[in-house]
Amino acid sequence: MKKIVLVVDNVIIAMVIKKNLESNGYLVPFITNTFKEMLDADYEMDLVIIDMDFISLDQIEEVQIPIIFLTSQSECEIGQDEISTLQVTYDFLYKPFTEEELLEKTNHILQVKTNNS
Repeated sequence: MKKIVLVVDNVIIAMVIKKNLESNGYLVPFITNTFKEMLDADYEMDLVIIDMDFISLDQIEEVQIPIIFLTSQSECEIGQDEISTLQVTYDFLYKPFTEEELLEKTNHILQVKTNNS
């Protein structure tokens, strides 16, 4: 079972995402609202979903697993140049999003990870 960690500041959004992912066969063993807590966690993760609206891009360089960025910003506001230097697979999920969009992005990024392994 693939393990996904959520780094989001909104408890309601976190619980909706967790419910949607777990009802589709994923495990969400850890939810936090701080990036440092996620890095310090002793969890083996296959994917991290990060709310980009409250995290700085320089912190993300420490992550060595695939990332889905949740954002309410348009693509041109995100900082594509900084993100494109990441050495991991990543994608964006724009708020508001549907359960189908969440699952599509999750399935896709984990498939890319599997193909690159």
